[in-house]
Amino acid sequence: GSRRLGKAYLKRLRDAGVETGCFFPLFTTFFDKRLNYRNHRKIVVVDGKIGFFGGLNIGDEYEGKDPKFGYWRDTHFSIKGDAVLWIQYTFLTDWYLVKEQSITDFVYYPVQESQGQEFVQIVKSGPDETFLELLFSFIVSAKKRIYIETPYFVPDSAILLALKTAVIRGIDVRVIIPSFPDKKIVYNASLSYVQDLLQAGVRFYSYQKGFIHAKVVISDQLACSGSANMDMRSFCEQFELNAVFFNRKVVDHLVQDFYQDLSASHELSLSEFEKRSRIQKIKEVFARLLSPLF
Repeated sequence: GSRRLGKAYLKRLRDAGVETGCFFPLFTTFFDKRLNYRNHRKIVVVDGKIGFFGGLNIGDEYEGKDPKFGYWRDTHFSIKGDAVLWIQYTFLTDWYLVKEQSITDFVYYPVQESQGQEFVQIVKSGPDETFLELLFSFIVSAKKRIYIETPYFVPDSAILLALKTAVIRGIDVRVIIPSFPDKKIVYNASLSYVQDLLQAGVRFYSYQKGFIHAKVVISDQLACSGSANMDMRSFCEQFELNAVFFNRKVVDHLVQDFYQDLSASHELSLSEFEKRSRIQKIKEVFARLLSPLF
């Protein structure tokens, strides 16, 4: 994601006293079969007391300044309390992996002064501890609703079956995806799964207001959100950071956001979707063949 970040820019940071590190450099990881193991986490920790995480990277498009994408819809969190230490722990394990430096000074581990009563569980995932099991359990445990927002929808066979089975059980399953691509081949792969699930009864919506980059899954009165997309990379290969929210007020807020995004989306009907061109269908077939690589 930062392959075009120039050495001169990094030098300015280092000259100012900022320490930097590169997670799994492309050249070295190409030869030890770790090329796909990228760090997709988005973490900021302030004084060990405030943690930021979610879908936002650092770039012009995330501020809505890219003319190609325009309005950028994302979901990001700021939290305080004990859970911040788990976010910091995730960063520090990554820092050790990159720099081989252990950060042990007590100043980095302040006593948390929690004022709220919300319960949140920080979940870090990667090649050795996958996100797939958490997502699967979210879907199969639902009794009334499953709401999903994702910029990339490339599920594996288990998630596909779980979503179809949920609809058969009478669960309200809705998915919001972008209306236009930032990565065309991944977008075509996403569309290749839509018709199959529309036929099963899953309701799909294409977001019209801009580009939707939020990654949110709501299962009844639980919610999961963070950096992980609904694709094979996030499921099994990338290093991700998500949170499970148990507090009803927080979940209700995410549900309100979901309905607001629905109001800015167009629902895809099966009859409408089947009318797409032959060329588009061919693109989707080829993209789906390559989807395990995404």
